[in-house]
Amino acid sequence: MFTGSLLVVAHFHFQIVPDAGAAAAFNGQDVFIVPVSWCALNGTNVAAATPTPIPSGYPDTVNDNNIDTILWRRHERATDGYQPPNQPYIPGFQSQAGITFRSGIDKPREFGGGAAVHFQKVDDPTFGGTNGDEGYVRAPEDSSNAQEAVDILNRCLDKWRDVNQPRLGIFIINIKGFVDGQGIRLPTGAAVTMNLRGGGEPIYQKLILVPDNVNTIGSGINDKADLILAHELGHALGLDCSINNAPGCHTTDPLRLMFFGPTDNNGDSIPDNSLLTQVEIDRVRSTASRISPHLIDPTRPDN
Repeated sequence: MFTGSLLVVAHFHFQIVPDAGAAAAFNGQDVFIVPVSWCALNGTNVAAATPTPIPSGYPDTVNDNNIDTILWRRHERATDGYQPPNQPYIPGFQSQAGITFRSGIDKPREFGGGAAVHFQKVDDPTFGGTNGDEGYVRAPEDSSNAQEAVDILNRCLDKWRDVNQPRLGIFIINIKGFVDGQGIRLPTGAAVTMNLRGGGEPIYQKLILVPDNVNTIGSGINDKADLILAHELGHALGLDCSINNAPGCHTTDPLRLMFFGPTDNNGDSIPDNSLLTQVEIDRVRSTASRISPHLIDPTRPDN
């Protein structure tokens, strides 16, 4: 169990991985497979019995309407990028850096056969009053107020253990949003990557918390390419203040993924700042080369 000894690396549109599997080729080099393990906090759209469907973003494909397809599609967009109608392609990690994010589910069925394994739902350990409504998390601005996030991670790890999964790679928690110390909601697009310490778990020592994309797509942010998540994955793969030294380990270039937040640069109302520099590509590939392999994606409608 993690005990709360941790350091927040970045806060607001922000900042994972243990020996990556390599496959295919990227400019004559290996393509690295980075596992991600999702949990959804109860109270969020994706954890609901009947979630609000999320457009898949692909022609002739039904809307995503359950925890597996909604969350799987999120790290798929970070991998593949996004093609807005009649606008330039927004590149992802695979085309730019030869990195593909895959589900941390390594066995599609529970131990010994039986029911299918799904991304996991976890209870909100503290809500009401200054803790905000169910699904909201106290913003972990430093170690003194990060215990709720750590408690959620421990519940997530327990859920993965219950279905005999190995708890691989980057752990990501889908939340409804963040609140401050008075329970006041922070901006819809706020996201966080945390450095974890202690616990003795054999997982990559990072944790990402991102808001429901039913909110970030349906709000003024219009983050159809899931750039908030892709940005956090960049932080998790080593894009820290040694690479970008603007506040929060960001860049001041609005065309780049590690800018302060999703930004529409061509006037089509869809954020498109996804570019990585060569220095950033070298760093994320170096980090990704140390991540766990042998993963398979969960069943999806376009298989």
